[in-house]
Parts: sequence; structure tokens; C-alpha cells
Amino acid sequence: MFTDVRSLGLMIGNEFRDADGKPDPNMAAAAQQEAARRGLPLLTCGPWNQVVRFIPALVVNADEIDEAATPCADAVTN
Repeated sequence: MFTDVRSLGLMIGNEFRDADGKPDPNMAAAAQQEAARRGLPLLTCGPWNQVVRFIPALVVNADEIDEAATPCADAVTN
């Protein structure tokens, strides 16, 4: 279950927890792998690897962010 979104600048972290509210590293890994399958490299992090991070390059334009948003959103919601 997708439970929290945190951000700092362009860095965005999406946290996953199971139905009991415990960190869910398996779901985070599955979302990260699905994003990679769609051509978008994401990182997992957090004390239990329950967070998927999206960190674009510092030199990026709005069109590139929009292009990355679709596979990112699809990966974390599927």
C-alpha cells in the first residue's frame, strides 16, 4: 500500500506499508522493478527499503519531468 509522499526539491520519496502499517520492502522493490521495466531507473531507500525515490538530474526541463511522471506513477500504482 502506498502510504506517504515526501519531497525535497525534485527528489520525491514514495513510502510503502502493508495492511498492518508495517514497512513493505517487497512492494517497494516491485514498484522499482516495474519502473525499471518501463525504462525509468528509481532507487529504493529507507531503513527497511520501503521507500522508492525519484531523483531527476539537476539539469532537467519540464517536458522531461512529464515524460518520467507517467512510468513512475504507473509503477507505484500497479
